[in-house]
Amino acid sequence: MLNVKQRDVAALIVAAGKGRRLGGEIPKQFHPLAGKPLLLYCLEAFESFPEISEMVVVLPPEYVHINSIRRDLQHLGKLKAIIPGGVERQDSVISGLNAFSSAVEYVAIHDGARPFPPHEATRCAIQAARECGAAILALPVMDTIKTSDDNQFITGTLDRSSLWLAQTPQVFRKDLIIEGYEIARKKGVILTDDAGALQLLGKPIRLVEGSINNLKITVSEDFEIAERLINRET
Repeated sequence: MLNVKQRDVAALIVAAGKGRRLGGEIPKQFHPLAGKPLLLYCLEAFESFPEISEMVVVLPPEYVHINSIRRDLQHLGKLKAIIPGGVERQDSVISGLNAFSSAVEYVAIHDGARPFPPHEATRCAIQAARECGAAILALPVMDTIKTSDDNQFITGTLDRSSLWLAQTPQVFRKDLIIEGYEIARKKGVILTDDAGALQLLGKPIRLVEGSINNLKITVSEDFEIAERLINRET
């Protein structure tokens, strides 16, 4: 059973994108991966995390009421709502945040194109968010990073010791992330990740080391990598 502390953490899975870089007739989150829709992997993962008490998933508006998709998700006991996304990703996030029950104090926001959220790292991010209000999964940069001009000539080399590759889930105190997105709306800022909303507030955000297996499916080759990971685990 969930204890009192665990009941205040929810997962928001953002899967409202079109997946244009992958191509095909349907968004990538509904493409099959080893026999089931890509989106289902991360939802089932969060369903199994004891720290998570409820889930909301945001889909493209035209897919929200498709019966086959709803059937694929009906076994998820923690799934509270399936809601339509907005024009920008942050519009989808705001809609999802408003769909949670009043008991939710912390939200783990996750990209539906990342099928394998790591449990232990997520647990650590939740604990870090309890301590400072916000934490995200990320990987330290191992490669050398170059900057370039418009003609793709090198202009410099960045110090990789302070560089991280952001992942999801990103965990926030719910009132803080709502406040951050309200500031973004007022300023007309389009954000590339949710942590950017807390950066607008000047709030501290803890980096928690994620997993190399927490890949984001973007192109067709990523499906091949994901299938190899699944086969390795079975």
